[in-house]
Amino acid sequence: MQAYIDPQCFENVPYKRSKKSDIYSFGVILWEISSGRPPFQSLNPYAIIIHVFKGEREIPIEGTPDLYIQLYERCWNYDPNQRPELEEIQENLLVLSGKENFGIELISGIPLPTNSRKEKREFDEFLSRKEKRRKKEFTKNDCEEILGPLKFIDD
Repeated sequence: MQAYIDPQCFENVPYKRSKKSDIYSFGVILWEISSGRPPFQSLNPYAIIIHVFKGEREIPIEGTPDLYIQLYERCWNYDPNQRPELEEIQENLLVLSGKENFGIELISGIPLPTNSRKEKREFDEFLSRKEKRRKKEFTKNDCEEILGPLKFIDD
């Protein structure tokens, strides 16, 4: 979770999160989509905070379109005012969707949902089974151990 938090939140405790904080997080999600894995997967939560605070980010994945890399790297800008607006992100993604397939292959065996109630229920059940296999139950102590002294400020 720490990899998705705007670095301003780590440096400036009274920092008020905003849409620009969400843009930073979205940039991390864009990288995750291109890599197929969570950022800083091998690091513990505190090491992730240090890496993010120091301005270190995951490296681009080979074969990722340059425009896509530029987009998520701009979302990661330390200065929130230098991050793109949501409309600009949308425009870039629309341009990319017409030019690239991102090298993504469809995974066989995953049913695609339709509008029928039966198929929606089957799809939900499929996702539920997948989620149960990888889900870990977290206790309050686990969360406190992971989050430690971090303080989150409501919008």
